[in-house]
Amino acid sequence: MDTPQTSFSPTPAVPPVVPSHSDTTSSKHTSVWLVGGVLIVLASIVGYFLFWTNGGTVPLPDGTVVQFHTSAGSESYIVARGQPVRLSGLAGFEGLPFTIIEAVPSYLPNEQVVLAKVPAESGLVLGTLRQDGSFYPIIRDGKEKSSLAVRPDGLTLLGAFSGASSTLILLNLQASDHSVIEVGEGWGARLGSDGSFIALSSKGLIRIDASGTESAVIDRADSNIQGAISPSALIVALSNSATGQLDFFKIKSTKPAISAYLGSIFVEGSYAVGFTDDETVVLKIGDTFTVHTVPVHPQ
Repeated sequence: MDTPQTSFSPTPAVPPVVPSHSDTTSSKHTSVWLVGGVLIVLASIVGYFLFWTNGGTVPLPDGTVVQFHTSAGSESYIVARGQPVRLSGLAGFEGLPFTIIEAVPSYLPNEQVVLAKVPAESGLVLGTLRQDGSFYPIIRDGKEKSSLAVRPDGLTLLGAFSGASSTLILLNLQASDHSVIEVGEGWGARLGSDGSFIALSSKGLIRIDASGTESAVIDRADSNIQGAISPSALIVALSNSATGQLDFFKIKSTKPAISAYLGSIFVEGSYAVGFTDDETVVLKIGDTFTVHTVPVHPQ
């Protein structure tokens, strides 16, 4: 079923108002009315961007961040003045000699596991960042990386990109050698509520255990699959090439694999899917962004 949506697009330009000089008094009154009208139009446009409503809520206020993870890479955007702006790094990490792209809590207190863009190095560096700003690199192999997921015991899953494909890699931050296990093709890793890792792949939604062994949670074999996993790892969006829809599921358990179908959104063409922290759905279709709530299938 379709859900309400809104689109972001550039604010249309408003032509300048040039008052007549034939009658000073008349031109002043005319200018006031015209300028007032322009301001009302502009306020309406800004209001459209900032406050589209769905069930009385405002899902994308300024400051909202959304990430898009695909098999070809990742992009992050922040809503500023009602429009999405591409982020080059995470806010809150200014003043460092490198740029933090992703950060998640480490298994140690006062430390975060990060993906950093370090000057003079290609790709992204996986490392740990302490509260005092000390940075300890762990993997600096020149590859682009994304979608960090870290367990309380230090076991870490992330995607490493080579060309247009992504490989999931697993390592233990507590191990002295930080040896890497290549799990296989996949991206968009999340830490599930049961402590297991889940990720997307051309097989559908998969679960990865501590040994790096994968198993199916939702079977959906498709070499061009698109989708996303919500921050809570409870909601998953998966494209359905047979119907042209984006299907949503609630994950009840990964072992055994139990999920519930929630509903669908019809989407045409190529797109990327992202979730905000409150699990609002954002689709990026070319340069257009549309906002949706997670559909709920009638019971």
